[in-house]
Amino acid sequence: MRKPVTIYMAVDPQDQPIADILEAYLKSSQFHFINSEDVQEMMDTATDLYNTMNDCDLLLLIDSRNFRAQGENLELLFAQQLTKPLIVVSLHQPVSESKSNHRVRLFDFTQAHHRDWMRVIETIHEMTQSITSEPEFSLIY
Repeated sequence: MRKPVTIYMAVDPQDQPIADILEAYLKSSQFHFINSEDVQEMMDTATDLYNTMNDCDLLLLIDSRNFRAQGENLELLFAQQLTKPLIVVSLHQPVSESKSNHRVRLFDFTQAHHRDWMRVIETIHEMTQSITSEPEFSLIY
């Protein structure tokens, strides 16, 4: 049985239409999305957000001027601190996609004609493949 993958999406509400493109496709592929609105208040805001992000399988950050303009940006801070797979889609500042590594994948979407949504979707599938695969049991005879 396949384990469902939970993705935490950090996005400014003004950029939600852009995030909706990814969310619509990935929800049809049985991915589950959580964002700051889904964080349950149990302790303090920072601890609740950290624990929610930590419980997710992958972090997806839609980076924009609006997102960076937030006061204390705990989502950005925790995305950098946690050792979860992280995908950053930059909408406002060019990033070098060649700086991506095994854990962090960068996508430069600063110009509309460079927005390759399928590459992002394929990367999400690739980064979550080990989560969704069935465990292999090997028996010693």
